[in-house]
Amino acid sequence: MYWFLLAMGDYTSMTPMLDMYLDMMPIAEERCRQYFGHAGMLIPETASFFGLYANSNYGIKDENGVRAGEGGVALRRGEPCNRYIRYHFNGMLELSYMMLRYLDESGDMSKRRERIFRFIEQALLFFDRHFDRWDGKLVMTPVSALETWQLCVNDAPDIAGLTAVCESLLKRNDLPESLLMLAKALSTAIPPLPLEVTENGPVLAPCEIKIIDTPHNSENPELYAVFPFDRFGLGKPGLEIARETYRRRSNRLDGGWNQDPLDAALLGLTEEAAAHLIRQTGPEATDERAIFPAFWGPNFDETPDQDHGCMTALCLIRMLLQPGSEQGRFMAFPAWPEKWDVRFRLPLDHTLCVCGEQTTGRRAVHTEPF
Repeated sequence: MYWFLLAMGDYTSMTPMLDMYLDMMPIAEERCRQYFGHAGMLIPETASFFGLYANSNYGIKDENGVRAGEGGVALRRGEPCNRYIRYHFNGMLELSYMMLRYLDESGDMSKRRERIFRFIEQALLFFDRHFDRWDGKLVMTPVSALETWQLCVNDAPDIAGLTAVCESLLKRNDLPESLLMLAKALSTAIPPLPLEVTENGPVLAPCEIKIIDTPHNSENPELYAVFPFDRFGLGKPGLEIARETYRRRSNRLDGGWNQDPLDAALLGLTEEAAAHLIRQTGPEATDERAIFPAFWGPNFDETPDQDHGCMTALCLIRMLLQPGSEQGRFMAFPAWPEKWDVRFRLPLDHTLCVCGEQTTGRRAVHTEPF
C-alpha cells in the first residue's frame, strides 16, 4: 500500500511506516551482531512494530533446547524456525529503494533524511558482510527467492534490489561519505541477474541455483526486476526479455498481492493490464459477506484486502502514467486502451503533476504545479 501512496503523491501518509522501520534500527543492528557477529542490520520479512520476530516465527525452545514453531524447526543461532522467512532478506532492500524514491519525490529535507541514509547503509552492510565472495562477486547463499524458492543461490530479487539501490545512491550528491564508499564497493560485487535460455531466447530466472527445487508459494520472484526494482520496463533495455518472462511466468493469479496487473502495465501489455483491471474491480472481487464494495477479499489472506485495492490502483495509475525513460521525464497513456475515455491528474513528484484526457481516441496531455 505504500507504493500506492508514493504513486498518488500522498507522502505524509507514508511517514508513520517509514519512521516505524527507522525506529527499529537499534534492535535490528544488535540482532545482527548477536546472531552473526558482523556489522549491518537484519529486519526480517515479518516483524512486530517494535522490531522483534513473532514468537511463533522465531520459535520457542523445548526441553531439548530445540526451537520449534510455525513453519518448522530451527537448529542454528539467529535462524527463525519459520522457513518461509528464514532466508528472506529482500524486504530491507525494497524498503531502502522505496525510501530513496520517497526522498526524491517528496522533497523531504527533514532530519528523517539522515536517518534514511543510515538505514540504507546498515541494510547494505548486511549483504556486504554476510556473504562470501568468489572472484570479487557476492555468492549469496543461503537465501530464498521470496517465499517461493526457499533455499537457493543468488536470488533475483536481492540482485535486482542491490543493483537498484546502489545505482540510485551513486546518482546522488548528498550522501554521507561512508554510504557513498559502500555503494561504490558493493556495486562492483553484485552478481548479474540470473537468466534461463528458452526456444524464444533468454528469460529472467528466479535465482542462479535452486538448492531445493520445490516451490512453496505462488510468487514470481524473477519479475521483481520489473517491480519494485525497475530494472526492466518501457523505454529500458531488455524489454522483450521481461515480456517473455511475464508470458512464461509460473504463477498466474488474480487479486490480492499478486503483481501480474502492475507488471503488465509496466511492460506496456495494454490488453493484459486492462483485463486485470476489469477483473479486479468487478463484483466478484468483493467479499460476498461485505456490503461495502471496496472490501475486497479474502484472496490469499484476509478481508478487507488492502493489497488487492492498492495493486489494482497501481495498475490503473501505471496504465496512465509512468516515470520517464530515455525519451523524456514521463510517459502518458503507456498502456491505456484507445477505446477507454479517461481524465486524470497524477503527480510526478511534489512539484509537478501530469494531466491527461482521452475521448473518442483523441489524447491531450499537459503539466501543472503539484
